[in-house]
Amino acid sequence: MINTFNVSFSAHSSRERWSSAVTNRTKLSIRCLLARLPFSHDFGFAVLSPTVLEKGRLVYLDVQKTGSTFLVDFFCEEVVGSLRDFRKHWVAPGKRKGNAQLWVASVRNPFDLYVSLWSFNQQKRAATNQKKRAATWAAFDPALREACFGIEGDPTSFRRWLQHLFAADGLVNTNVPNPHPVALQIESAKQLGVGLATYRTLLFALASPDLPNWSLDFARLGVDQRAEWFRVHSRVDVTIRQEFLADDLAQIIENSDVEFHDGALERLQVAKPTNTSRHAPAMDFYDAATEAMVRQRDQLLLELFYPNL
Repeated sequence: MINTFNVSFSAHSSRERWSSAVTNRTKLSIRCLLARLPFSHDFGFAVLSPTVLEKGRLVYLDVQKTGSTFLVDFFCEEVVGSLRDFRKHWVAPGKRKGNAQLWVASVRNPFDLYVSLWSFNQQKRAATNQKKRAATWAAFDPALREACFGIEGDPTSFRRWLQHLFAADGLVNTNVPNPHPVALQIESAKQLGVGLATYRTLLFALASPDLPNWSLDFARLGVDQRAEWFRVHSRVDVTIRQEFLADDLAQIIENSDVEFHDGALERLQVAKPTNTSRHAPAMDFYDAATEAMVRQRDQLLLELFYPNL
């Protein structure tokens, strides 16, 4: 089952995160608070560091750079019930059929996501903390690092990085005893012939005890069969789009069986942007060739969640 709410309001971008200054009614759990600290995000390739949060009747699966900081803080603060599970950098095994919980995921349009991801790694490149920098660089082939990240904010460097990201080989470093998880996931995306953004959405929505061979099944499908197959087999009940986070989240508060604290909707409406990306508008980084690459590799993601993009 897959559901996205038909909304167009985007005043509260999911680049923002829930500000604890909005309400002092309760404190975040220790585990949620720790997850907001910098050391919780040191796995380098941000989009591949998933959060799995289970509280009350809600299970939230996300990919970083899709509004996850805001959503994790909001759900920790506002969902009624005990926090049973909260794991950073971990892909959930997926729910079985008949599970009564509401499974929520978040996505971001791939054009913006790739630029944000590249920009994040450029910022990490300049990190003074060598441990953070080492974790960031571990997934990349040393011969390509400077070529892809050499000039911060440079569209040419971004396009070179994106071309290597989609190429049959290159960019990641897998010829080591323990390859970085990011490198393995980039290779998995290439094997399926999809973009990294699409692969992560597939992994979260389809990995399940009920569908142990999802990647093999997906690989056998024709391009025109994929969207319907995904809709049938996805374990995610509701998908929050980064661009419409406020309205999508409001729909969950108002229409789902998940219990929220009184006043949650009002606090959502006054939340302020605090975690905006630091780069020029995403489409400024693309030329015709790289835009076409994303449209081809991430066709499924665009069809499912951004049909008008």
